[in-house]
Amino acid sequence: MRTTKMRYQWHLLNALLFQLTVAPSVFRADLRFLNMQRRGSAHDKECFTKTCMEWGVVILSSLGLGLFDWRRFLLYVYIPHITAQWGIVTMNMLQHDGCDVPSETDTSPTVVNFNTSRNFTGGLLNFLTFNNGFHTVHHIHPSMHWSLLPAAHTRIAHRIHPALNEASMPRYIFAAFVYPGVRVDYLGQRIATSSHKSDANEDQTADHGHNPPPHTMDYKDYVALVCRYIFSSNI
Repeated sequence: MRTTKMRYQWHLLNALLFQLTVAPSVFRADLRFLNMQRRGSAHDKECFTKTCMEWGVVILSSLGLGLFDWRRFLLYVYIPHITAQWGIVTMNMLQHDGCDVPSETDTSPTVVNFNTSRNFTGGLLNFLTFNNGFHTVHHIHPSMHWSLLPAAHTRIAHRIHPALNEASMPRYIFAAFVYPGVRVDYLGQRIATSSHKSDANEDQTADHGHNPPPHTMDYKDYVALVCRYIFSSNI
């Protein structure tokens, strides 16, 4: 889910359409990860089976609700789900666009780049999102409980570039996407948009710096595989 896929000259469109832009790549990455789990250890295979079961429940329940009353299904299930998904993915974009890209080669715990994400420190936002606004410390300690994030952020705030500690998300959104509405990084340098590199090529090299797993299958193979597990008598 990389913000380099945002290629509209009008930056507001990048915000509105980011979720739709990255959704196909995210889905393909999920399928590749499923394939890795299927071919992994016993624990990985167990996780793969559970994931297939969860997908089965979601798909079958959605079909059932849609057939029972498609209008209420759209109103109370599908539209809220899509809206929430758009909001979560867009917030993720706001927290990473224009920030440093984490190094995939230097994984030493003693070398930490504190400028790989943007923090929104407002009280109301973090109350509603379980402190998700404190995103740099989440990168450093991804398993830390959400209630500990504000204090942990305070301890490292002086090491984060001041432009990446935003007190107000609405103010940042207005400045970034409305007026002046210019796409810049946290150093104030304009970010050039480019569409020369295809999504297919990016997907092959993106996946956190790793190549796709061997024996790559296309989406039809994955769908058939998931369906087989969903309806298998072993589940």
